[in-house]
Amino acid sequence: MIAASIFGWQWFRSQNRVYTLTIATGSTQGEYYAFAQALAKVVARHQPQIQIDVLPTEGSLNNLELLKEKQVQLALIQSDTIVSPSTKVLASLFPEISHLIVTKESNIDSFSELKGKRIALMPKKSGSYPLFWYLSSHYGLT
Repeated sequence: MIAASIFGWQWFRSQNRVYTLTIATGSTQGEYYAFAQALAKVVARHQPQIQIDVLPTEGSLNNLELLKEKQVQLALIQSDTIVSPSTKVLASLFPEISHLIVTKESNIDSFSELKGKRIALMPKKSGSYPLFWYLSSHYGLT
């Protein structure tokens, strides 16, 4: 009777347990954050025993740090970001593209024409930041 009661209690508890996962995203104004919010809503609707908490961050590199430090269980990471062999990829959501946006008045028609110009960069802990510097070195920009 005692064993059956313990088993019954454990079964009841496991059926009603809520698992909480935290997902690292990007800034609250970005697409990664919006995607994670939508994912959390869909999971809550279809799997109520799983709760996803959305954590805004500085970007992909910050997200990798949080994963490594076990502060989050999931992270959105830019697809061309180098990850450690211990990082497991669950899904490739969409390809990443870099955009270089200039005003018409700037008369800039190519990447190399950025030389000597003042530019705005993405956050240092985003996946795009190291990619920008990789492209910059290719074109001889510092």
